[in-house]
Amino acid sequence: MKPLRMAVLGAGLIGRKHIQTILSMPHLADLAAVADPVADPCQFDLKGAKWFSDPREMLDRIKPEAVVIATPN
Repeated sequence: MKPLRMAVLGAGLIGRKHIQTILSMPHLADLAAVADPVADPCQFDLKGAKWFSDPREMLDRIKPEAVVIATPN
């Protein structure tokens, strides 16, 4: 089975947990991109995933199969 291409929208506390979970299961999921308008991408080891500050640009360019929305409520 091919890994699911995923993206994470929001790199705060919960978003970081989702990023780590996706990265820990490469046989099931591939982290394609992360989008967050305020977080510093230098804080993350994304293993080759792309970083975007604009979520719409991320969706337009990456076209993930699934997106985890981890933004504040």
